[in-house]
Amino acid sequence: MPDARAEPSAKLRELTLEDLPPYGFMPDIWQSVSQDTTPSPFWRGTPGEWRVFVENLLGLVTQHVWPTYTRGRGWDAVPARANAMALTTLELDVMQELHAARYRAAAWAGEGSTEEMLFNGEDDVLWDDSILRHCPGLAFLRDPIRRLYYEMNDRRQRSVVLALKWRLQRPRAALVAYMQGRPTWFWGTAKTAMSPSMISGHAMQGCLLGCVVFAYLNRHEKELAKKYREALQRWTMGIGDRRVLAGVHYPSDNIASWMVATRLVPALVHDAAVPEFLAEAIETASDIAAELRLVAGQSRGGPLQAPLAGLDAALSEMRGRAPSK
Repeated sequence: MPDARAEPSAKLRELTLEDLPPYGFMPDIWQSVSQDTTPSPFWRGTPGEWRVFVENLLGLVTQHVWPTYTRGRGWDAVPARANAMALTTLELDVMQELHAARYRAAAWAGEGSTEEMLFNGEDDVLWDDSILRHCPGLAFLRDPIRRLYYEMNDRRQRSVVLALKWRLQRPRAALVAYMQGRPTWFWGTAKTAMSPSMISGHAMQGCLLGCVVFAYLNRHEKELAKKYREALQRWTMGIGDRRVLAGVHYPSDNIASWMVATRLVPALVHDAAVPEFLAEAIETASDIAAELRLVAGQSRGGPLQAPLAGLDAALSEMRGRAPSK
């Protein structure tokens, strides 16, 4: 999708992965949470199994998307390392195109909503408002939705996201765009962007909350679960998509988050219908995922092949593990 609004990569300063610095330390409280290995209250295994589970989530990302970083040694020699810089350069091009075309455009969530407006509200953690813009008929469930949000945003769920961020250390897009010499870069004001870029906390939490709200409806309001399935899937994906449109996250931060979600969500949200709900959302309800698959089919799209193949494999594996309904 050639676009005059994006500077051709050939005119930019050529960087290697070794040129990229790690993100560095997070705020004290987040740094502390990243070291917390206490299992989620929704985990049905042992504490030891939880630690192995989280380590395996990291391996999923380093196999297909982005390497870990070790202080004193640098970017680790894992399969994703070879593709990391080419992927980053392509993504920055795509992000500029997407931002220019869609950030201030009308959102799917209804009249008066723009992607920028929803991004700002979600950065302030007004997530129940955002869900109800997508699913206005659920307004009578605002209190349960808010309670479910706080349960899914518990320190022990956030520790997974922050632990992966700490190990992956991906620098934010604005820094790399500056290092490459891009003449302009826009990113929205994000009070919650004080951590390494990968994985996306909003994309991950969107998957968790969207799935737990769906599971709640599936147990207590089956007709509403059917009626609002598509709208809830759009919200589940949209909260992460908007972080990309705002320039706060790379698209592959979302790919990594979705890969992690294919294992984490079914392990914490115990409803047989949830794996298919999540897989369908990733495949059909994300504008970012759809755009990446278009770009992957273009001549420039080679660096996206491995991350998308990893995502497809993770989705297939999740469906294979799903219990019978």
